[in-house]
Amino acid sequence: MKLPEALLLATSAAFLLIGIHQSMTHGVQISYFFFMISAGLFLWYTLRKKRVETEASNKSKKSKSWTKGKK
Repeated sequence: MKLPEALLLATSAAFLLIGIHQSMTHGVQISYFFFMISAGLFLWYTLRKKRVETEASNKSKKSKSWTKGKK
């Protein structure tokens, strides 16, 4: 896990905790914003992680096909 992914995940968890605290003290209507920010950051984290994994697998497939024909 690289630094940007760690920051996205940590920020998402922080907004989730803030949302839980706000919903306990003020109600769900006030904390809705924090829950949506948390969900958005978590989705961004998962999309970024999948993109990195697919790029790595495509890169390894290209390098294998290049060395296979090289003999």
